[in-house]
Amino acid sequence: MDEMKNFFYADYIRKLAKQFDDALEEIEVNHNFEYGSEFEVAICKVFRRVLPHKFGVCRGYVVDETGDRAGDDIIIFDRIRFPTLRSLGEGDFSVKEYVPIDAVYAYIEAKHTLDLTSKDESSLANACDQTSRVKALCSRRPPVSLQTLEHGLTFGPTLKVDVEHGWPTTRNPMFACIISRRVRSDRGIMTDPSKIHSVLMREKISLNSHTPDLIVVGRNNLIIPACKNHDTEALTISGFYLHGESTFVRYQAPEIALGVGLCCLLWAIDWIQLNRMPWQRIIANGLGKLPLATKSG
Repeated sequence: MDEMKNFFYADYIRKLAKQFDDALEEIEVNHNFEYGSEFEVAICKVFRRVLPHKFGVCRGYVVDETGDRAGDDIIIFDRIRFPTLRSLGEGDFSVKEYVPIDAVYAYIEAKHTLDLTSKDESSLANACDQTSRVKALCSRRPPVSLQTLEHGLTFGPTLKVDVEHGWPTTRNPMFACIISRRVRSDRGIMTDPSKIHSVLMREKISLNSHTPDLIVVGRNNLIIPACKNHDTEALTISGFYLHGESTFVRYQAPEIALGVGLCCLLWAIDWIQLNRMPWQRIIANGLGKLPLATKSG
């Protein structure tokens, strides 16, 4: 026991990072990740191993009531309230699906190799743009107030619920992140955490209301949101990026970036409370009693 006393939860994050990396190594032996889709499937399989079973994992698109869609990579959704429509077996992620925005907890843009300096499809800028589109679409769903309990029950209007510092003012924000395994710049593949950190400090990330909440830059580096404590001026890591309040902090985390990133994901989705699926509208539409919502604009 003495050798573990300095490791939080018996070195939980390091073990989680190793499990994540070992699983990817195991899958890479069979696939070599020649295509982006193979890496997405591998990440899905890893998530399925480590996420609680109430969370569903699939590849595909988030879609709203009008049929607008966004995304193309990995979705974590409420599998209890929204079973997927695919006829595939458990663990088969070959077919992409459509998940209603009401059921989405998180979207992950998966990059086997993330380019920090280019503007092509594998670039950090493109990955941020992809996640932003998904967050923008999910922002259309009705908000869940901080006063809402499970199953749609709410506290009375006279009860004041304080917003926890560094957290959203609604309970159903969508979490979006970018996960990459390797990193490159205009000088080629990068492995040195300090050199990657230097590039990250130079490269700017577009900040807006739909900026991703987490970026895992290979096995050794992360970008995590933090909010300033108004009393102490100290930065505190937060679960979501809040535009106008958060700042991004670049961390070097040799060998454990994937583990830390997964903990950030778990922290965020554990906090999220989704609305009920709009079953009444779905049923009414199926019976021809309710037309599809019209697209705005």
